[in-house]
Amino acid sequence: MKIIKRGAVQSPTHQATCRHCKSELEFHESEANVQTDRNEVVLSVECPVCKQTVWVSR
Repeated sequence: MKIIKRGAVQSPTHQATCRHCKSELEFHESEANVQTDRNEVVLSVECPVCKQTVWVSR
């Protein structure tokens, strides 16, 4: 196989709203902790404003 033009792999971007302080967050999947919860993949990040955990389903 021959590579004609090499691309860059980018992590998907997700958006969420913190339920505690109502901050709107945008983050790359590579910045989140990936976990499974009852056969569902979820992402968790720490809100930079209030330090609460924000959960997003993938």
